[in-house]
Amino acid sequence: MGAGGERVAGPGLRDSLMLRMGVLLGGIALFAVIGMGSSLTIAEAGRGDAAAINLAGSLRMQSYRIATQVAQVRAGVAPPARVDEAGAEFERRLGSRVLDRAAGEDARRDLLAQVRGHWQSAIRPLLPVAATDAGARGDGFLERVDAYVADIDRLVTALEQGAEAKLVWLRWLQALALGACAILAALAWREVHRCVLPPLRDLLALAQRVRGGDFSRRAAYTGADELGVLGQAFNAMAGDLAKLYADLETRVREQTRALRQSNRSLQLLYDTARRLGAGPPAAATLRPLLGEAVRSTGAAAAALHLEPEAAAALDEIDGRGGATAPDCIAADPERPPRSDAATLRIEVADQGRRYGVLEIERAADGAPGPEHQRLLETVAQHIAACLHARQRDLSQRRLALLEERNVIARELHDSLAQSLSYLKIQVSRLQSALPAGQPAQVTDILGELREGLGSAYRELRELLVTFRIAMPETGLETALARALAEFGSRGGLAIELDFAPGAQALSPHQEIHVLQIVREALSNIVHHARARHARVSLARCGARIRVHIDDDGVGLGDNPGRERHYGLTIMRERARSLGGEIAFLNRDGGGCRVELGFPASAAAPSDGGSSP
Repeated sequence: MGAGGERVAGPGLRDSLMLRMGVLLGGIALFAVIGMGSSLTIAEAGRGDAAAINLAGSLRMQSYRIATQVAQVRAGVAPPARVDEAGAEFERRLGSRVLDRAAGEDARRDLLAQVRGHWQSAIRPLLPVAATDAGARGDGFLERVDAYVADIDRLVTALEQGAEAKLVWLRWLQALALGACAILAALAWREVHRCVLPPLRDLLALAQRVRGGDFSRRAAYTGADELGVLGQAFNAMAGDLAKLYADLETRVREQTRALRQSNRSLQLLYDTARRLGAGPPAAATLRPLLGEAVRSTGAAAAALHLEPEAAAALDEIDGRGGATAPDCIAADPERPPRSDAATLRIEVADQGRRYGVLEIERAADGAPGPEHQRLLETVAQHIAACLHARQRDLSQRRLALLEERNVIARELHDSLAQSLSYLKIQVSRLQSALPAGQPAQVTDILGELREGLGSAYRELRELLVTFRIAMPETGLETALARALAEFGSRGGLAIELDFAPGAQALSPHQEIHVLQIVREALSNIVHHARARHARVSLARCGARIRVHIDDDGVGLGDNPGRERHYGLTIMRERARSLGGEIAFLNRDGGGCRVELGFPASAAAPSDGGSSP
């Protein structure tokens, strides 16, 4: 096809290079086949000639052997049967079909018939007589053998001449075929050298230039044969490529502009996700983000108007230490967007909840255009999702704080309820004992009442200490050491601490819950286990933290949950908040073991939810 879809005409038969080369190559193949066919034919015709010549030559030897046997019989050296055997062997060889195939033409066939006839008529009948007659007839036999051998010599000579004639024909045919092939090969080389190689070199050079982006070169050979047609098509293609290349450069420039804009959009989305994911949302984070949106879209100004609830969720701490929550954050505080009909307003909402409005003032050239609106909507969605996550985090903090307060309320309620129940029983006993008029009983009951009140006061004080407990700056190991010393002195037992290396890297959330679980377990040991020794060990096993509290006391009862009130339940709740599990087991040697395990990398909630 030429420029504009014009078809380039193909070569005619007279100008076809393929036809000329095909004729030359076909001629070479034809003469090669003729040479090979003649060789096969002559070789097939001469098959058996050598055997026939050898067999005919052996007839001469066999003739002299017969004469020798006759002479030996006449001399009495050999029996007459030897002559008959030699004659039979001669007849067998003379009648071989090998000789019939070799004697193809009339002259050789006549000589073979003459030899066979001479044998049958003149030699074979005289064999018995020559062997027994010592006279003239026996001597005449020997003379006839000499004449017969001369006939055999003429037959052998004729067979040899026939074989040589076939070889001469073979040499002539091979020389003719070889000469014809050489002539045709020379003509083919001349055709290739004159009509193929120059156009191909020219087309190769043109292809190299086109590959390098030079479409100005044209093929010099534009003849009527196939290579000339190819040159014309190549010239037309080069013209088309020049036009396409010019159009492609224009399209590349357009695509490059679009790609740059896409890269700016992707960079804006990446910066948005990075800034919003780096920490809680704040005006110091959102303001640079709005500035990047203005630069990426070509807008004149941008501002984020927040709802009061969303503004309160921002982490913005001013220099005075007070919390400030601006409800309008502009990319440039000195150049807020104008509120007019040209301002683009995008709702900031997530999961059906509205957090504010993103206002974008268009520039004089109309930017941002429709292609940027989807980008700005995505930025607004990212901001809304970040605000939603912040509010959800605050809600989780409040929920965790309420849960911890409920735990403390249950602890206070449980301790006070038992003490008050005990007081009620003692008061009832006092009331029932007073009418008896025995002052000693009154004194005893009042003593028991005082003891119950003291026990209730001590338990209440322990819970209040637990409520106000704080983690020292030196970390969990110091806090555990203090707790072990406190409960050891209170219960009069020896408590060991095994704090293995690698267990220090816990979050504050994890440290406070581990400390509270250990304190609750030690409290149970002091009040219920009647133990003399206890051991607290804390170690890191792979990606998990293992805490063991062992004692040599009385162990667990049949229903430890009821015996120890809500203590075990509270410990299980703390273990769940750590993302782990806790188990209460009786030891084989006596006593109890509390096993706590939780992931070392478990995400800790915010401090608001870590209070005891």
